[in-house]
Amino acid sequence: MITKQDILNKYKLVDGKLYFYRDPRRTTRRAGGINSAGYRIVGLLGKRYTEEKLIAIILGKNPAVRNIKSSVDDINPSVNNLSGYKGVSRDKSGRYKSILHFQGKKIYLGMYDTPEEAHHVYLLERTRKFIENNLDSS
Repeated sequence: MITKQDILNKYKLVDGKLYFYRDPRRTTRRAGGINSAGYRIVGLLGKRYTEEKLIAIILGKNPAVRNIKSSVDDINPSVNNLSGYKGVSRDKSGRYKSILHFQGKKIYLGMYDTPEEAHHVYLLERTRKFIENNLDSS
C-alpha cells in the first residue's frame, strides 16, 4: 500500500493537480499523462495509479473512489465569459467573483483581486466538493 509520504517524495500537490517535485527541470510539468478513457495516469513505485487516487491518499480520503475524473476543460480558459476562467466573472467594482455551480446549487466563493486567484479558489472548492460527493455515495 502506498502512503502519503511515498507520493509526496516524488510529486507535489498544487491546485488539485500533481507536479514533479524532485527533478528541478520538471517541477512545472504535470505528472503523468492522459489515458484513452480521459484519466490522468501517474507512475509511482513501479505501478500506475490515477491522479485522483493519489490525491485522495494525500488528502486522507478513501482511495477507492471512482469517477472523480479530472476535467481538462478547467485547465483551459473558458470562452464563454469575459474573465477568461471557468467559474469567474468580473463584478461592477472591477474585482472578480468566484461561483461554483454544483448539483443544481450556486455556491458563492468570494471576491478576489485577480481572475487567477478567483479561479484558483474555484478549482480547489470544485475538487473538494467532487471528492466529498463521491465518498458519500460510495
